Amino acid sequence: MTIPNLLIPLCYKNTREMIKTAKILPTKVLIKEIKEERKETKSGIVLVEQKRNPTTKGTVVMVGEGTPSLPMVAKVGMTVLFNSMSPVRFDLDEDEYLLLDHAHILFLYQ
Repeated sequence: MTIPNLLIPLCYKNTREMIKTAKILPTKVLIKEIKEERKETKSGIVLVEQKRNPTTKGTVVMVGEGTPSLPMVAKVGMTVLFNSMSPVRFDLDEDEYLLLDHAHILFLYQ
């Protein structure tokens, strides 16, 4: 899903500035996915690894405030491991972001 530039208010110079001032729902986390490098042979054939588990890595860009019953553990800049089936994917300009519930994060590290 691509968000057209018409929906980005004119007061923002770019998407990064808009993300810095945006609000996110209390239990949600905005993540930028870390793409794995493609492995190629010398002749240019792309090697595809068969994934046994549907997990993905990403860097936390924005975190909600949390609730009294669910405090947020993830912090901006942390690397997280999460189920690749749970996030909502969307594009802003040329960057792809993922929005998922804090409870769907499987592992955190810095």
